[in-house]
Amino acid sequence: MAIPIFFVHKTDSSYLKYALKQTWKFNPDSPIYLLGDESNNKYPFVTHLNISDYSASAEAFKKVYRHMSATNIDYELFCFLRWFYIRDFVVQNNIESFICLDSDVLVFSDLTEALNPFQHLSIANEGKAMPAFTYFGNSKAIFDFCEFTINQYTVPSYIKRLDLEWEAQKPRNWGGICDMVIFLFYFTEFPNNLGKLDAIINDSTFDRHIRGNDGFEMDGDHKKFIWKRKQPFGYHLQSKKWIRFHGIHYQGHSKTLMYKHYSGGGYYLQRLSEFIKELRDKYQLRTRIKKILK
Repeated sequence: MAIPIFFVHKTDSSYLKYALKQTWKFNPDSPIYLLGDESNNKYPFVTHLNISDYSASAEAFKKVYRHMSATNIDYELFCFLRWFYIRDFVVQNNIESFICLDSDVLVFSDLTEALNPFQHLSIANEGKAMPAFTYFGNSKAIFDFCEFTINQYTVPSYIKRLDLEWEAQKPRNWGGICDMVIFLFYFTEFPNNLGKLDAIINDSTFDRHIRGNDGFEMDGDHKKFIWKRKQPFGYHLQSKKWIRFHGIHYQGHSKTLMYKHYSGGGYYLQRLSEFIKELRDKYQLRTRIKKILK
């Protein structure tokens, strides 16, 4: 059976369409769910679900959440709440193994096949705790993770640990307590549950972040890719091999690269518009630099 795939996203961001359709192209047999709002209920190739219908445990978490981050509270809180929305849906619908994708990723593989090496694990994502691609081996795994998250804000010993982490991060004036920190704490406490999707297995991997080298050859400020049959390969320096990427993560301002690597079909006018905007921005930047040099 093809693995269910989840996205959780509010609004209809310009890059969302690329992530959804690309995933559908490479995974036509997987049920693809978008937990969103009315603004993004417009993609016929995915099953749209309104997050308000699966918000009971999310509302409970809101009551205990404390914002300890330099980022906007609405953004950071939603990163937490997405796990609770998914939790309520999978529990209500008896879904076992599944994968949750950030909405700033592009998929280039059949995920059911790509995740075969991780089937024995409870949870797997990239790096130490990057949840751009997060696999859950069963519904109990996400239930346990959500309970663990609530405990961080309600159990005195966990609250103390969060406060210490926040105090340690404050001097940087960025970052703070986010869901990645909770994943890191979870995997530290339950190391047997940890799987690393960015491990190289069968000469293939998942990307942690396109602008991180992760041992691969770079092209300026992002990983260098060659394309074979519309699939990306990066040169791994230590093994001296070309490694296929099942998916690429375009975190932050890297989202502007998504339209270039997208191969899901359609959206020609939108992609042309983004190309023209990119040329205009580069021209304006060169003009400003020339003025400064003068």
